[in-house]
Amino acid sequence: MSDSVETDVRDAAQLRRLARLLAALPADLREEAEADVRRRIEDPSASLRKAEKALRRRALGLRFDEAAAALRAHDPELVAERADGGWALRLPLTRTVHVEVGEESLPVELRATLTGPDAEARFVADPPARFARLARRVLERRLGRAEARLADVRETAAAFLAQRADNVFYDRLALRRVVHAEVQRALSEGEVELLSRRLERAAAPLDRRAGEKEIVRAAIHDRQLLVYKDLFPRARELGRRLTFFCGPTNSGKTWHALNRLAEAGSGAYLAPLRLLALEGQEELGRRGVVASFLTGEERDLREDARFVASTIEMLNPEAVHDAVVIDEIQMLGDRDRGWAWTQALIGAAARDVFLTGSPDAIPVVRAVAEYLGEPLEIVPLERHTSLEPLGEAVPLHRIRPGTAVIAFSRRDVIALKEALSPRFTVAVIYGNLTPEVRREEARRFRSGEAEVLCASDAIGLGLNLPIETVVLSTLRKWDGVEERELTASELLQIGGRAGRFGKYESGYVAAMDPRDVRRIREVFAPEFAREPLSGPLGVRPGAEHVGALAVGLETRRLGRVLSAFRRAVHFDVPLLEPSVTDSMERLADMVDPHTRLPLEQRLLLASAPVDERSDTVLRQFAEWVEAIAEGRTAELGELPGWIRGRAAADEQMQRAETEAKRLMLYAWLAFRDPRTFPELDRCQGMRQAVDAFIERSLAGRGMRFRESEAGKPAGRGKRRRQRKRRRRG
Repeated sequence: MSDSVETDVRDAAQLRRLARLLAALPADLREEAEADVRRRIEDPSASLRKAEKALRRRALGLRFDEAAAALRAHDPELVAERADGGWALRLPLTRTVHVEVGEESLPVELRATLTGPDAEARFVADPPARFARLARRVLERRLGRAEARLADVRETAAAFLAQRADNVFYDRLALRRVVHAEVQRALSEGEVELLSRRLERAAAPLDRRAGEKEIVRAAIHDRQLLVYKDLFPRARELGRRLTFFCGPTNSGKTWHALNRLAEAGSGAYLAPLRLLALEGQEELGRRGVVASFLTGEERDLREDARFVASTIEMLNPEAVHDAVVIDEIQMLGDRDRGWAWTQALIGAAARDVFLTGSPDAIPVVRAVAEYLGEPLEIVPLERHTSLEPLGEAVPLHRIRPGTAVIAFSRRDVIALKEALSPRFTVAVIYGNLTPEVRREEARRFRSGEAEVLCASDAIGLGLNLPIETVVLSTLRKWDGVEERELTASELLQIGGRAGRFGKYESGYVAAMDPRDVRRIREVFAPEFAREPLSGPLGVRPGAEHVGALAVGLETRRLGRVLSAFRRAVHFDVPLLEPSVTDSMERLADMVDPHTRLPLEQRLLLASAPVDERSDTVLRQFAEWVEAIAEGRTAELGELPGWIRGRAAADEQMQRAETEAKRLMLYAWLAFRDPRTFPELDRCQGMRQAVDAFIERSLAGRGMRFRESEAGKPAGRGKRRRQRKRRRRG
């Protein structure tokens, strides 16, 4: 009996909704709908629920916009929304309240929502004023219940924050975001009793990170590694003097610095590129000074030499000199390599430290000098030749001898070379080329054997070339993370190669694309002021950092240590910050499975020159690391037979460049582990063969491409190719 009464009551409510929905339909549709409902009522096996759902959807489809507008006219806060793909109603009402938690006031949005069959039937059938009153009453009641729970929410959130109040290692902003999000969720969903558990779960990563920071700080402090300058006792003992030769390109900065270096009894020239280190060795020789040459992959150690020219990463802070030159000091701001300039500026053990670089580095060099308590002399220099921006674009057919055309991918550089080769002899310089090939290509252009140079921004770091005009094919570049506009400093560094002193009285800078002319004129205007470099400066972890953190964190995983160093280490001044590249962490993950290798050796391997864009080089690195771990000799392999000819297609050039990187990696490893990598001499011979192949190929003409881009403006090409791939895929 009770079941039948319950059924009657339920059916009565359903019948009332059906009646409302039928009344909402236009007269021409209502008769057919009423007949269908009557059939279902008379047939005990028929589903009234399905009939009601169909009617609701039809009525909402016909009247939703009209009913929503009428509702909003009566109550502007009630904004009806479509749900379930447009076949259902959702009517929200929000109210912002402030929850006082400790000393913070958290703005929280309370939200109540009206949904369901009865609301939808009334929405389309009731007079708007009546439905607005009903909806407002129901929603306000629900908001009131949510607001009544604020006291419990406040107490739970306050207790959560109190547990972490005294721990200085928490990220307070992140904690506040967690509390705000979970309080909002608890009030909106009416599940205040779950707030404490949800807060603990949401804050678990922050708890772990705070614990990690506490351990890291203790480990760094206990090992006295917090004060970065104190890690270089040799440098601190010498009473160093800093002299900064600063000026634009072509102002003789390095010339002045090398003159001062040659007057010292011993010294080192630290360069950003292998090519510049080699030039430094030669320049010192011209001044009557015998200097060794040192890079990660090469050694030319001269007998009785008291000077060395090296790439900056090869600095030995334990070697004491009378003087050191640090070239291109503005590289302090480089995302990936800046740590080497930081280490050299703070740690070079010499009584006189000579810096060369652009004026935008003055503020950060001053800040470092103040941090070290060392005197700084700034020697400003003026450019020897004028530098003028051209007021119109320079397309390919207007290129003249003595011009360097700049692009920002190897493919665009070679495409430009192919486009210009019918008219000129062309030299080519880009980052993937080995230092030997770049040196040879620079020689060809310098001697006049090549009339035009096609290059990437690899020429921007101090290469001395007889360029009259620099033409930029684009002002955008891919920097390994994103495609972006060139900064003003990058433009000035590249464009400043024009107008070499002693060869030309003036230099010119131009754009190939007419849309870029305005930017060129703006940056190279005499009144343009470049943005100063201010820091912070990157610090790479040394063996002492890694050892201390491994003990503190109780881990033998280098990747875990590097991640903790990047996230949790703080030095004694805000001027310095941890610097661990993504590449370094990825290589650490590759060497970590070889647990027999000491952590310090794995750190060294994670710093190896591995081109991660090449699967071939990555696989070779993994195989060689395995050979080191297993104590067996690493296999060097053989060169392909076609290396004796020249490239007929770009694919062969790319394979040769990959082979050069593989051989360079072998040489780098051989200098550090000659027992595992005993074929250094053979490796150097193979490198010479690869270099000769690349040089022959670059000097030739008519290289085939999979997609010919010769003659097209370089740059913007990456985005074009990406769009083509998307259309094809």
